[in-house]
Formats: sequence, C-alpha cells, structure tokens
Amino acid sequence: MDEKLGVQAKTNAIDNFKYGFDDVFIDKLVDRMDQNQDIFNKIMDDKTFAAVVKDYLLKRVKWGQRKWGQNYFLRGNSGDTVLNYSLFCST
Repeated sequence: MDEKLGVQAKTNAIDNFKYGFDDVFIDKLVDRMDQNQDIFNKIMDDKTFAAVVKDYLLKRVKWGQRKWGQNYFLRGNSGDTVLNYSLFCST
C-alpha cells in the first residue's frame, strides 16, 4: 500500500492527483507482472488500452479514498486479480 498516494487522493483534485498516480501505476504494474504477463504486455504495448486501465484505476483509487474505500480489481484472462486498487493507497 502507498500511504503517500492515499493522502494525495484525499487532498487533491483529480487533475493534480493523476500525476502522483501515474508514477505509482507503472511501479505497481511492474511489481505484479509475474502474476499475469499477458495483461502486463497488453498494457505496455497498447497505449489505448493502457489509458483506459489507468483512467479506470485512477478514478477508483481517487473516489474510493475520498468516499468509502471500496475495493476494485482488474482481472486477467484467467480471472486472477492482476491489479487491486488497494495496492495503490491505504484504505
């Protein structure tokens, strides 16, 4: 969990929060690449897909932190959790 990102989510507008999120997104993606190489490759190779995933997770992290701390997941082809938004910030 990234406490700094959690604080940023709670205290910044989404336009400012996205800069901190972008940095953490790649770090967390690389940390989890062994768990699902296919989704990692898709995100790294397909910029449109990566933008959709990042936007989805950005909003879930931002509003989950500011409101009620919901848990959101991105699942791979096998159904395994690839990215859990709680990896990005503390709840």
